[in-house]
Amino acid sequence: GKAILLQGRPDEALSVLRRAVELLGTPENRHLLAACLVQSGDRLEAVAVLKDLIRKHTRFAPGYYALGNIYDGAGSHYSAYKMLLKAALLEPDREIFAKRLVQVQKKVPV
Repeated sequence: GKAILLQGRPDEALSVLRRAVELLGTPENRHLLAACLVQSGDRLEAVAVLKDLIRKHTRFAPGYYALGNIYDGAGSHYSAYKMLLKAALLEPDREIFAKRLVQVQKKVPV
């Protein structure tokens, strides 16, 4: 699925990733499915996939990070901040999480 997505064929990748989620249900496959859905323009389904992902895999930081980025893009900065904070707390060594958190924090009213 990831290779197909990287080749710029999101529709093909979607069917492969949906099947992978059905069969394996790993957080990585769910995360890739959400990325593919975003690339295809289906942010609502991507949010649903990511919410399900973090409900089932509460310590999978990339899921919170991805959800935070979607929320930020939709203008829901406080929700984005909460998700990005969770990602940064789960994986404090991932510099990209901390940088993105600071960017979004500036958009949240005090």
